[in-house]
Amino acid sequence: MSGEGGQPNKTGWLRIGSIVVGALVVLMVIGARAGGDESKGAGGVSGSDTASAAAPPLEVTADELSRAYDANEAAARQHYAQRPLLVSGKIERIDLDFRNRSVLVLGPSNQLPSVQASLTEATQGKAASLFKGQNIRLLCQNVSEVAGSQILRDCEF
Repeated sequence: MSGEGGQPNKTGWLRIGSIVVGALVVLMVIGARAGGDESKGAGGVSGSDTASAAAPPLEVTADELSRAYDANEAAARQHYAQRPLLVSGKIERIDLDFRNRSVLVLGPSNQLPSVQASLTEATQGKAASLFKGQNIRLLCQNVSEVAGSQILRDCEF
């Protein structure tokens, strides 16, 4: 893999390039799943967006949401997805995603999967005032599940 002077030869550069391209593809797939809603059409608005804006939010705790998805993902998705949720819980962590946007991780009880909340653009700046262990209520526009964790989207507090 090394040519003269310890520098990678063409095969080495090709292998490195393939790894970089593969990593970028993986990040793009993750970004599409985390940031996009596949039910939205070319205009970016799904038919349920109008209905969910008018519907009152459904109140649920982070633990209840996690338990429901753990028991039966299909039933939980039918009940909770595509509608606004008023989610309450305790902040376990405040992380940054790959785009350096704040993500609140609401603590699980009894080893349940975590509930992660991505914030709206307008609320991003307020995340710095939050702290671990704080109780919070979030108004979120949608929920989905990725790799066993519930992902709340477009949340405000």
